Amino acid sequence: MTTGHRTIHLPFAALVLTLSAGPAAAGITGISAHGRSFAPSAEVPVFVDAAERTRLVVKGPLMDLATGTSSSDSRYSVSLGSRIPGGSSSIEVLVGVSDAVRDGDGSTIRIHFVVGEERIRVRTFRSRIDRMEIEPPRAGERFLKGEKVFLLLHGEGLDRVDSKGAAAVMLRAAAGNLCSIEGPLAPGSTATRAAFRLELLGTGSLSVTKDWFRDARHQSPVGEALVRGNPRPVRLSIEAGPPLVRRPAG
Repeated sequence: MTTGHRTIHLPFAALVLTLSAGPAAAGITGISAHGRSFAPSAEVPVFVDAAERTRLVVKGPLMDLATGTSSSDSRYSVSLGSRIPGGSSSIEVLVGVSDAVRDGDGSTIRIHFVVGEERIRVRTFRSRIDRMEIEPPRAGERFLKGEKVFLLLHGEGLDRVDSKGAAAVMLRAAAGNLCSIEGPLAPGSTATRAAFRLELLGTGSLSVTKDWFRDARHQSPVGEALVRGNPRPVRLSIEAGPPLVRRPAG
């Protein structure tokens, strides 16, 4: 290197470092997932679903310059998605979880740069509904206003599922609040089977779907996103009961 009439000789290693030094990781300012924001130090929930990966949007200076990503646990597959450059840069990290991962397992996801890396922590949730049914069943799915019946869920991680999420409340309101729901009931509920009691309050058609339920360990909307599965909806046709027949006194 020449400065005026003086020549400064840099060691070869220092010269290589100077030339190769590029944008370094500058810190994560926030993470978005499931429609909610998480602090950089938070454990972000991810779910087990062979057909879908959890999408994390990691925000911070120079995030769009990431060169790759990796996981500390090989049971988690990770890749980079879309990038947003500029002053509010971000990178999309897609996390897939194999079926071998247990509920509550976690992994450290590394986001690599030319120099340095950033890390985020994820925690796995396995709440899943495979099947729903009404007990006792009825021919033609016809029920009477005022009846109380049981809704049974079959799947995995159901001891952590409830029906108090925002989506469930809105769906019931949109249907005209034809029923009230209570549960999961104990005894009678386990990790693979959850029982809820429905009281049929009005008349009309009612469709109970997976979206009525959430993983109660995370508040809405995260808990609703964590309950996976594709069960067939339970449909009820609620009719007015037969009129009372009053017998004459005496």
